[in-house]
Amino acid sequence: MPRCFPSRDDTGIERRRIFRDNRDRDDLLNRLELLLPETHERRYDLVRRGYDLERVVTRVAEVLAIDPDQLLSKGRKKEAVAAGSLLCFWAVRELGLPLTGLARRLEMTVPAIGYAVTRGEQLAREIHYCLVKSVS
Repeated sequence: MPRCFPSRDDTGIERRRIFRDNRDRDDLLNRLELLLPETHERRYDLVRRGYDLERVVTRVAEVLAIDPDQLLSKGRKKEAVAAGSLLCFWAVRELGLPLTGLARRLEMTVPAIGYAVTRGEQLAREIHYCLVKSVS
């Protein structure tokens, strides 16, 4: 009877240990527990405030002084690329939208969205753009 999955003896591949001991594993899990609630709380707070993709488009257009229709159009103008990158960054990292859904909505490929997120993050850090207006 044929086997679907090769055993350890068939391939010669052995399972490697990722952690030296349980203390290392527990340390990693504790660090992750500290990071995840902060991220989730921010995302849920933005959703509670009514932020969705359309509101992010409006905010990007406002911050960069660009027409929202121009933001969603295809083109290679520097301003439109910067706006699209910032939109992708805020939508993916701040709102937690999946890359695939955003790619469908913007008619782009998933890798292009990934690159845009990276460019948008650099832009947001360099010029100190924030999705949520700060009240002064």
